[in-house]
Order: sequence, then structure tokens, then C-alpha cells
Amino acid sequence: ELKPEYAEAYNNLGNAFNSLGKHEEAIATYNKAIKLRPDYAEAYSNRNLSLNYSSCWEKAFIFEQHLEFEKKFGEPDIKTPSNARFCDRPKTLLRIGYVSSDFKIHSVAHFFESLLENHTSTNVETFCYYNDTRIDKTTRRLMRYSDHWRSVVGLSDADLVQIIKDDNINILVDLAGHTSKNRLLVFAQKPAPIQITWLGYPNTTGLKAIDYRFTDIIADPIGESDKMHSEKLIRLKNTFLCYKGNKNIFTNYDPPSKSQGYITFGSFNNLAKITPAVIKVWSSILHNSPNSQLLLKSRQLRFNSKECLSHFEKEGITEDRIKLLGFLSKDDHLALYNSIDTCLDPFPFNGATTTCEALWMGVPVITLIGDRHAGRVGASLLTNLGMTNLIAQDSDDYIEKALKVSNDRDYLQRLRENIRGLMLNSSLCDGQAFATEVERVYHKIWRLHTNPLPKEVHLR
Repeated sequence: ELKPEYAEAYNNLGNAFNSLGKHEEAIATYNKAIKLRPDYAEAYSNRNLSLNYSSCWEKAFIFEQHLEFEKKFGEPDIKTPSNARFCDRPKTLLRIGYVSSDFKIHSVAHFFESLLENHTSTNVETFCYYNDTRIDKTTRRLMRYSDHWRSVVGLSDADLVQIIKDDNINILVDLAGHTSKNRLLVFAQKPAPIQITWLGYPNTTGLKAIDYRFTDIIADPIGESDKMHSEKLIRLKNTFLCYKGNKNIFTNYDPPSKSQGYITFGSFNNLAKITPAVIKVWSSILHNSPNSQLLLKSRQLRFNSKECLSHFEKEGITEDRIKLLGFLSKDDHLALYNSIDTCLDPFPFNGATTTCEALWMGVPVITLIGDRHAGRVGASLLTNLGMTNLIAQDSDDYIEKALKVSNDRDYLQRLRENIRGLMLNSSLCDGQAFATEVERVYHKIWRLHTNPLPKEVHLR
């Protein structure tokens, strides 16, 4: 029997549209789900996430949509008082809680692991609240690094709020934002005195109950970015990301064009990021680089290769110049970078893990710096490596840089030989320094809240 009023069906359809890169259709479908079920928090979150993928929507509109989440789910009457008082915690040891469904082989874990591994037991006591059932080798490592591990999947918001309160958490950190399986409705009830969002989502949560958001000066320049967040932005020293690469994966120092005789561009990003605007620019690169190839890898390409190819055909790129791959094992995925001369970063939603992986494998990444966090992550990563020559200011500059870099075989070879060492010696891969910086900020925030000053204190 058909159920035209079934909100869950519209939400699922919106997810399908978003996965295929049909973001306008996704937003319209999520709106239908919300209209049918006004308290459908998951549909609100999915709509917010989808808004980040396309340049169709202005920053101000996206911000307003995120604030709708606060209006619906963040009203004061549903917030509960925390057990942890500002005065009853030790001055040196803070209890830090991390909430995520991505404590597994996942992009979030790639950047979270270095922090958790390098936390100092004399500064913080860590609690990981894991909202998923999957247990893999990454999960097991994180379990070892964490002082306390809580499996919270399936728990009601009220039950999880109580667990966090019983743990007397001082600072609770959201690692999901509006991504899948988030627990923002828990954060809305303020179970900890201080709440922070970081890492898993490239935008504001919209919730007043979340006090701060971690970022850096490149990803969120001072000024306009602050106006587009409900949280106070804290810009960490150097970078808001810390990557841990696999040292056992072999890098071929010779760019593939040396043996193949043609340039191979590539992107292993989520297909949802490959919008028509991105395809148009990438097609221009291929037109201006005779015989070059484009290698795309994404899970969705197992089911959607023909439609992807049709978008390139509309731009005059024939099927024989595009190679599409779906899922690969992690090691095979990394080894595939040895088949690429230059990686192309999508916009306005840049890669993060994929950019770090490419650079780790010695492959340059061309990025187009945008006007919002999601479109400035590539610039943040490259700036921290001193590779600002790969940051384009507009689409013409992006095309020019892609062509210039790919045709400089000596430069490509030098990168393959040296870039991993450059990363290892940079702030981007210094887990100990990153943990020290984060702990410094945690304690500074705590002191600010326990001993409020008459004037605002700047938190970098």
C-alpha cells in the first residue's frame, strides 16, 4: 500500500538525490519530509549537510537554515542542568568527552586518532561515546587510547544525557555535526558545562547549546566567518586538522606520465562533491591537455557510472578519457594514487582525507579557495605544507595551475620524492604538538568559564 504521507520515504529519497549530486532535488525532498513531520531531526540534519555541497546557495541562507535546527530542537525548556559544576573539578585534570559514530575506519578517525593517542593523562581524562555497532582495527586502537569507552548506539537521548552527566564531563566535543548518526539532540540539552563542535562537519551546528567550534585562520578567516556561526570560533595554532598517514604504503617516485606518455588527473572524493560546475572546470582541463585521462574513484560509482559519464559527454569529453572505479580496500585505495600525476580538489566542498592521502602519496592537489569553511580546507592543508602555489583563486587560475603542474615532470618527481618527509615534519602530522595545543585551549576555556573576566578574552 502506498503511503504518500510517509516522511521517512522522502528523507531516504533525499539521501539518494544527495548521493548522486542532485542537491536541489535533495533539498526539495527533505523539505517535504520536514513538512510531513515537523519534528524530524534527521531530515533537518540531512538538509543542512546537503546545503554544503553546492554553490547554488549563499552563505547567509545556509546559516539561516542551520538556525532553524535551533528554533525547533534547541529551545531552553528541553535543556537539562549538568551535574558538573565549574567549581567542583580539579584544576589540572579535565574530563573530556568525545561523541561520534565514526570511531572506525572513517575520515573522522584519520584526524581524531592522533589527538586521542597523544592526549596527556596529567591534563585530561578522556571519554569516548561511540554511536555505532561496527568494531574494526581502528575502533580497537581508539579503545586502547581512550581512558573510558562507552557504547551508546541505540540509547535514547535522555539516557545518553544522563550517562554524560553521571560521568561529570567538563567539556563535551561533538565530532559529527549534522552528519549521519549524530547526537545533536543530546548536545541541545547541554549535558556538559562546555560544549564544542569540531572535525566531522564543515559548518555551524546552529545550536546555542554548543559554545565553541574549532577551526583555523585559513579555513575560517576572522570576520565574515564569525558572523556565520552560532558557536564562537576558536582558531587553533597552525591547523585544525592532524593527519596520521600509513608509513608502510609504498610511493612510486616516478609520475605515471613518465612511462605512460600522457597525464592522468584524478579525484577520489565523494561523488556528491562532483557537481556540474566542477565537471565543467575539469573538462576544460582535459580539453587543454590532449590525450590526458581522468581517474575518478567513489563508492557511488558502483551504481551511477553512466550518469557521471553523461555529464562529461555534455562538456565534450568522450567516455574513453574517463576511468571510473568504485570501492577498493584501504591499501589498494592508497596504492591507486601511484596511477595519478595530479589530483583535482572539488569545490565548493573540498576534500580533507583525500587531499591528505594524495599528498602523503606524493601527488600534488590543485584546490580552489572558496568563501566558506568547506571550500577552504584544501587551502588550509596546503598552506601548512608551504605549498600555496597549488591554491587557485578562481576557476581560470585552477585550470592554469593544473596544466602547469602536470606538465612539469621534474616538479612532479621532486614532490613524490620529498612530500611525505615534508608532511612528517610539518604541523599537519605532529600529533604531540596538536594534542598539546588542544589541551591548552581546553584549559583556557575552562579557566575562562570558571573565572569569568569583565572583558572578553581572545581565544586563538
